[in-house]
Amino acid sequence: MEKRLLISFVFLAIGWMPGTSLLGQSGSKQVQDQKPYNISSRIHLQQGTNRGYLVVQMELAKGNYVYSLTQKGDIPATKIKVKKSSQFRQLDQFHPDRPAKVIQDDPIFGQRVEKHMGKIQFFAPIEVAGGVTVSDISVEVELEGQVCSDEGYCLPIRGSVVRGKFAGYFQRPVASTASRSGPGTTVNSGTVRR
Repeated sequence: MEKRLLISFVFLAIGWMPGTSLLGQSGSKQVQDQKPYNISSRIHLQQGTNRGYLVVQMELAKGNYVYSLTQKGDIPATKIKVKKSSQFRQLDQFHPDRPAKVIQDDPIFGQRVEKHMGKIQFFAPIEVAGGVTVSDISVEVELEGQVCSDEGYCLPIRGSVVRGKFAGYFQRPVASTASRSGPGTTVNSGTVRR
């Protein structure tokens, strides 16, 4: 297992990925077309307010995973960085829609490992600036990390930029209306007003 980890590290260090030759020429088209992940982003706003969420969604092929945003130790955590925008501001960090699978003492790394598999969504609260037409909102998100396989190899995600836009409204849950009501910022005709 240590040998496999060392080999994976060497390939990562020289920039080699399965499906490509060490000289940088592409491997078979079939391997290139079978990317084990898809990443997208979008913005949803709470109906009647200028607040909502930026969502980054990762869909991972069966047998693949990413490390959590909070992964510690020698394993690189997945990182999500939002490009600065005059249209909105990020109010807090990203959080996953469900907890990561935790392995307390991973036999390969000898430490706690946190993995996300399948379809995972990361949410960050945002606030849209006054005067912005919501249909014009766009976002650029940069991801850093790696998609790893149960078979023992990892594909780096370095500087991957994902673009998203406004995708619709959501209703405030009835149970939390009293506890979460805030200043009266409203959205009328698709433009945020203060």
